[in-house]
Amino acid sequence: MHATNKRFIIRDIKENDLQEVYQMLLCLVRHENLEEKFKLSEERMASYLFKTTHDWFCLVAQDLRDNLLKGFLTYTPSNINRAFHLSSLIHIDHLYVKPESRRDGVGESLIQELKNRAKNLGANRLELWCLISNEDGNAFYKKLGAEKMDFVNLYRISAG
Repeated sequence: MHATNKRFIIRDIKENDLQEVYQMLLCLVRHENLEEKFKLSEERMASYLFKTTHDWFCLVAQDLRDNLLKGFLTYTPSNINRAFHLSSLIHIDHLYVKPESRRDGVGESLIQELKNRAKNLGANRLELWCLISNEDGNAFYKKLGAEKMDFVNLYRISAG
């Protein structure tokens, strides 16, 4: 499945895209000031995305003029909160668009392609976390009509 725009195409990641996507992920980590918490290696990312039993997926936006990647979106299908939702969801793990490609519709196109895939999988919602300090990200999701969940706190309990 490929979504196209006049300037770029949205498609599944290929193994030869991995290094460029990983570098974009590092840019996102730096933008969010999370370098100290970052644990993912390029090799582990490859196994998460390309192993036979993988459960992590990635879309990329590829420029039709120079074939370079403009951005990416990683996601995970999930079935959480079944007591409150009758269908599954897709969790957006990371969304990044290179600064020079922002406001070109890349992020919106990545989200639209994911919405199409969600429908095909029977998922009725996309969910994501966005750091409070990420003003650009928060503004982007609000522009798309995303609903901010003010009734829930996110907690983390270490299991080991």
